[in-house]
Amino acid sequence: MLLKDKVALVTGAGRGIGKAISLRFAEEGASLILCARTASQLQEVTDAIRCVGRPCLSSVVDVAKEDEVKCLVKDGLGKFGQIDILVNNAGISNPKPFLETSLSDWDEALTVNLKGIVLCTRAVLPHMLQRGMGRVINIASAAGLRGLPLFVFGKQAAGSICRSNLSPGSRPGVWEGTHLRGRPLYRAPPIPPHALWACRPDPQISFTPRTIRCPPALIH
Repeated sequence: MLLKDKVALVTGAGRGIGKAISLRFAEEGASLILCARTASQLQEVTDAIRCVGRPCLSSVVDVAKEDEVKCLVKDGLGKFGQIDILVNNAGISNPKPFLETSLSDWDEALTVNLKGIVLCTRAVLPHMLQRGMGRVINIASAAGLRGLPLFVFGKQAAGSICRSNLSPGSRPGVWEGTHLRGRPLYRAPPIPPHALWACRPDPQISFTPRTIRCPPALIH
């Protein structure tokens, strides 16, 4: 199993891509720390992971609230002693045209899609750097390339955080990468294999953004 003895923290794990990643990581032997804002969805994923025999700690968390994020990371380290992989997946979308968006729409989108990545990475990264190993995977979106207004800044910024924060070789053993998810082409491979690809121990790994096409069942 690719992720045996590894511990992964996945945000937005209650449904869609976060759920798919969590279940695939469990199949590959990882222990999971999960968070989402909807308790019922989170419990369903937690139960599924435990059914395959993998330990799972889950908590209802708003990734935009620093105290909740810090508490989750503290609890996770207390239970497992390590966090090897962070998947910054949590995000919200709003298809409103630009002139129909309100300031509160923008505040909410940027707080979750951008600030959430910052808070989670800041909470986990010191532990990874201390251990000299770790992976940070930021899930962005092809929608950010198409210009959907409430998505474009937060999701495109996920790539900017990656480029400015860490790159292979800048911190021995620790890498950060951004992956683009896309909806239009459902015949291409689903996301979990790409997420696993990012967790390989290969020191020559490239983090050029990749577009990931996801089947409808993994989105809704």
